[in-house]
Amino acid sequence: MLGVSPDGKYVVSGNGDNILKIWSLDDARVVRSIDHTEGKITCMAFRPDSQYLITGGEDFSCKLWELSSGKLTQVLVEHEESITAVAISEDGKHVLTGDKSGQAIIWSFKDGAAVHKITRHKNTIVSVSFTTDSNIAIIASQEGLLSAWSTIAGIHLATFHFNQNLVKLLVSQSGARYAAILQNSPCVAMLSLFNIPFSDVSRIPQRQSQSQMFSDIYNTVLPIKPKPLLYPKDSIILTNSRESSKIDQLGGDMILHEIINNYGNKKYSI
Repeated sequence: MLGVSPDGKYVVSGNGDNILKIWSLDDARVVRSIDHTEGKITCMAFRPDSQYLITGGEDFSCKLWELSSGKLTQVLVEHEESITAVAISEDGKHVLTGDKSGQAIIWSFKDGAAVHKITRHKNTIVSVSFTTDSNIAIIASQEGLLSAWSTIAGIHLATFHFNQNLVKLLVSQSGARYAAILQNSPCVAMLSLFNIPFSDVSRIPQRQSQSQMFSDIYNTVLPIKPKPLLYPKDSIILTNSRESSKIDQLGGDMILHEIINNYGNKKYSI
C-alpha cells in the first residue's frame, strides 16, 4: 500500500498489516507511524488539503488521522464487513466508504455521523470517489455496477452496468473520467461524467464479438450540467454496435469509450 499526500510533502506506506509509516519527502525519513490496532489496513485516502488521512480495515472500522501529528481524531463504526474502499470529498466535508458486503456509507467529516447508507450494491465495493465539486458520490462494485448519488440528499442519480465483473476502477485527477478494468476481458472501458470529448484516445479496431459487451447502453446520463468554460457544449461518443462502428453527438453527461486489444506502443491517458 502506497500513497503520496496531495501537497507532495508525505509518502504513506504499508506492508499489509495494521501499521502505516509516514515518510517525509524532503529527507526520505520516517516521521511517524499509524497503528490501526485491530485488523489489517485494507485501504486509505488523503483529504485534499493534506491535513488528514483516512484508513479502512478488516475490523469493520474507518479511522481519521491528523497527518502532521499522527493523532487519531475519529473512528467511524457502522459497517458490518471489512472496509474495501475510502474517499474524502474535495471540500473536506464528507467521507465515503464501502465494504465487502456491498454497503456504502456517506459520513459527515465534522462529527463522524453516518449521513446516508447505500445498499444498492450486492458485492464487494472496489472503488469510491467524489466529483471535484463534492456534490456526487461515485460507487463501483465487483459485480460490474457503477452508481452515482447526491452527496447531500443521498438520492440515486444514475446507474451503469458493465455486464462483466469489475476488477478495479481508476479515477483521473480531475475526478471526471474513469477507466474500468474488467475481469477476463481484453478491453478497458472509459467513462466520463461530463461532456468531455476523448480527443486524446485513438479508436482501435476490434472483433465483433467483443463489441457486444457495450452494445446496450442505457440509464447513463447524470442529471447535471457541465460547468461553463470548463466543458464544451458538444461532445462525442464512440460506440460500436453489432452492425457498424459510428461516432455520434452525445447530448447527455456520461460518455463511454472502449479500448480493445492491439495496444502496441501507444499510450492512453485519462
